[in-house]
Amino acid sequence: ELPELTVTIDEERARLGGLVDADKIGSYSLSCVFIRVLDEGEGISINTHNIDWCTADMYKNALITAGITDAEVMITSPYVVSGTAALTGIYKAYEDITGEEITEEEKDASTQELIVTGNLAELIGSDEATQLINELKLILDETRNMSDEEVAAEISKIAQNLGVSLTDSDILQIIDLVRKLEKLDVSKLQDSVINFIHAAERIENVNESITGFGAKVINFFKKIIDFFNRMLAE
Repeated sequence: ELPELTVTIDEERARLGGLVDADKIGSYSLSCVFIRVLDEGEGISINTHNIDWCTADMYKNALITAGITDAEVMITSPYVVSGTAALTGIYKAYEDITGEEITEEEKDASTQELIVTGNLAELIGSDEATQLINELKLILDETRNMSDEEVAAEISKIAQNLGVSLTDSDILQIIDLVRKLEKLDVSKLQDSVINFIHAAERIENVNESITGFGAKVINFFKKIIDFFNRMLAE
C-alpha cells in the first residue's frame, strides 16, 4: 500500500501567496504527485498529465533548487489545471520519504523560480525561459558581486542571445530571483545545472520508461482522480 499525504489549499496559498495569481491557485488543490526517491546520481525524471502551465523542465529546475536531485516524479490532475499545488506536495512527500528537511530558503527560492519561469514562459516560450534561468545560475558566483544594474545587463545579454525581448518588469522579477538563488549553495546549483544539461538524453529515456512503475501507481492515480470527480460533482 503506497503512503498518501494531503496538501490543502491553505498550504498551497501559504507557499504561493503573493507569487502567483489567485486564479492559477484556484479554490482546490487538484494537481497530485507521485514521487520515488532514486539513488544518488540517477537524476530527476518528470512526467505530467493534465498540467498546462508548469512544464516538466520548470518542475525539474525548481526541484534541483530545493535540493532534490534524484527522484522519479509523476504529476497529474483529473482535468487540466496549472499544476502549482504539485510543488508543495513534492516538498511534503520528499521530506516524509527521506526524513530530510528542505529549508525554507530552498523552498522559497525554488517556488519563486517556478513562478518566474512560468511567467516568462508565457511571454518568451518555455524552453527559452528555462534556458535563461539556467544560464543565470551558472554565473551566480559572479552576480553576487554585481549591482542590480549590472545583473540587469547580464540578463539582457542572455535574452538577446536567445532571441527574446524582456520588459523592465520582467528583468526586475528575474533580479529578485537571482538574489534569492545567491543565498543558496551556488556550487551545488551550478553542478546540478551542468548535470541537467549533459544528462538530457538519458533523462528522456527514463521518462519514456516511467509507465513501468506498475499497477500500484496506476491505481493510486485512479483513486485520486475518482475522489476529485466525486467531490466536484457534489
